[in-house]
Amino acid sequence: MRRTKDISGDRRNSDVDRMTSKAEELYRKGDLENAMKCYGTAFKAGAKGRAPAMYVLLMGILEDPEEAIKISNEIISEDPDNGAAYASRASTLTIQNRYYEAISDYKVALQKEPSHKEMYAGIGYALSTLGRHEESVKAYRKSLAMLPGDAEAVYCMCRELEILGRYNEALDLLKKHKDRESKNRDVYMHMGRVYGKMGDWKQAYRNHVKAVWLSPPEAGESGYEDAMERYLRVMKISKVARSAEPDVDSLFWLAAQLLRINWDDNAINVFDTITCMKPNYKAYMVIGEIYERHGQLQWAIKYYERGLEFVDENESVVFEVAFTNLVRCAFHCGRFRDSLKYSRKAMDLGINNEEIDKYYSVILKNYGEDPEDLDQITAGWTTPEML
Repeated sequence: MRRTKDISGDRRNSDVDRMTSKAEELYRKGDLENAMKCYGTAFKAGAKGRAPAMYVLLMGILEDPEEAIKISNEIISEDPDNGAAYASRASTLTIQNRYYEAISDYKVALQKEPSHKEMYAGIGYALSTLGRHEESVKAYRKSLAMLPGDAEAVYCMCRELEILGRYNEALDLLKKHKDRESKNRDVYMHMGRVYGKMGDWKQAYRNHVKAVWLSPPEAGESGYEDAMERYLRVMKISKVARSAEPDVDSLFWLAAQLLRINWDDNAINVFDTITCMKPNYKAYMVIGEIYERHGQLQWAIKYYERGLEFVDENESVVFEVAFTNLVRCAFHCGRFRDSLKYSRKAMDLGINNEEIDKYYSVILKNYGEDPEDLDQITAGWTTPEML
């Protein structure tokens, strides 16, 4: 990308500083699209350091990951010591499911800028997606050592500890975080899920209800009055339910109400607790659908697979839906051989529909019977956790 060179030094510096400051302000407010435009203007005017890196990062998220990587390569070529550029390229590679390359870039970024605290969290996420959960915990632990109050790192590390079956550690981590964030619904959502996996259904239910109580709609938001009416209705019944012994039916009811008012994050944790109390395909399938809707395809696959274990062999419609979802999710996150595997299992069971046929044909046509090299480069599906 060409940068303009016809601006005088003083004026250029002034324009760059002004646009960078404006971009930072927009980014803090959550206006990512306009922040990207301002970062881009600053970059084209000759900005160094954070502005180009943020431009690349937001372009990768919002518009064109391939173009973002191309610009990153140009920035790194001109400024090999720009750690932020390596970090932004790593984030963009992560979006494209190229986790091995992303980890490599994150490590370079840390070498260039050891104080770049967010890098360990990025490494932790990539390692987790590759099924390397022990290493992921170590990365998140380093992240929290540098940013003790980082909620996202807390919750991500909690998830990793759960996968490893280290529930007491996960709960201790959340309790410490609750001391800092006692009015944050998210900490109660995660505590509810962990208590559920530990078999303490009463504490699980109490924490899920607490999370709902801390999630009222905000005045001024679209559809506020309708949202508040639904919220009050849920709260009225939840208040009564809190004094009762929780059971699967009460949790199913609460989760269904949460889905109706689009509180997916709360709902997914309640459904997760249900799977601990009484495993059944309905809860697993709903969790998978929520994750798929939010683009978290690796997690969607895990729950769809788990749900299949509890489907009665006579429920052919459920089998067809589950396998179709698995074929689709595996394809779209680069696990092409797994997509073939699910397609063939479905065919062996007598399941065949247009969507499965479409993905099956595309893989065979473009990648062949055993697309191992391509999968190794993209999503790292060959790790034991994903087979």
